[in-house]
Amino acid sequence: MGCVAMGILYTSIFKSRYYSGKVHESIEAGLIALKLSQVTLAMDAEMWILERLCMALLITRNLETLQECLHPNMYMREEINSSQHVAKMKLYHRLILEAFLEGSIALENPIRIFPIMKKTVSRRHLEIEHPQTRSAGITIWLWYLRKGEFNRAASWQLPEYPDIDVRQERLRDLLRIVQCQLLWLEFKMRTNVFFSQRMESCSQNLRFLFKFMKKKVYDLAPYLLPRYYHMRAYYTLLSYDNFGSKSSTLPGFALLLKAHKYAENQGNFLEQSWISHSRRLWYKPEKIGDPDFWVNHMDDDAIGVEDFDNYNWPDIMFSLKVPERIDEEIKRLR
Repeated sequence: MGCVAMGILYTSIFKSRYYSGKVHESIEAGLIALKLSQVTLAMDAEMWILERLCMALLITRNLETLQECLHPNMYMREEINSSQHVAKMKLYHRLILEAFLEGSIALENPIRIFPIMKKTVSRRHLEIEHPQTRSAGITIWLWYLRKGEFNRAASWQLPEYPDIDVRQERLRDLLRIVQCQLLWLEFKMRTNVFFSQRMESCSQNLRFLFKFMKKKVYDLAPYLLPRYYHMRAYYTLLSYDNFGSKSSTLPGFALLLKAHKYAENQGNFLEQSWISHSRRLWYKPEKIGDPDFWVNHMDDDAIGVEDFDNYNWPDIMFSLKVPERIDEEIKRLR
């Protein structure tokens, strides 16, 4: 069997296992498929595999292998300024930032990488027809929201659904859009006394997206179930005092347990850690000395750049916080 046929076979195995939630089992096939795509110069296949393989390695905490795959050599071996060089370099920068935003792993200084990537992203090309640019734009949007720079984030905010046909959106990107909208909604709830019409519209839009995604995630991408239920639990928490849904049970608790169960079954160590942190932060915040999960979650050697010690990391990486008035209701229920 030739290298091309072998590449197609292993890519199919990797895709099947990865999307079905068998993330650990998918890694070996993914590494073989990546190597075969490089040998056969199948650049589109290489970039497709690399993007998903890096996420599989990240959430299973295979950091040494992640560093081997996500290395500058992936684009430096191409002819400088060729289309292959530019495309791979853009993907490299985006994956470096995603590794930092998703797992607090700094394979390179994200403060340096961010402006480089930003210069390559045109706001005119954030439509679904440009998936790579769109994903990079969502990363920029999430970066500013995580930093708390909401005015800058507004410049990168995508049009709200259902104005766009969500059937064309990649489910992983859709969940990141949901995370961005949740962060914006929490900020508005924290800084405004009343629930404005704009906030109501965002909340209704999120309700629509969760309903739309549920069957899609179950059928097409079970590996996203932990993140789906984690974000849905946070939405339930934020909407607790808005839709007359007050009850005697802790808002979002059952959904958070479901998210953790899926993450545990899939070996998704990253999501398990984040969910456990959210559970303590939302329901027992007195047990958390520092609420900034992403900072505390970093390994000692996750940031290998000396000048990072002088940067205020909580300004970039913060948790899924709870507005004060909802926190008071949770204390009452406890």
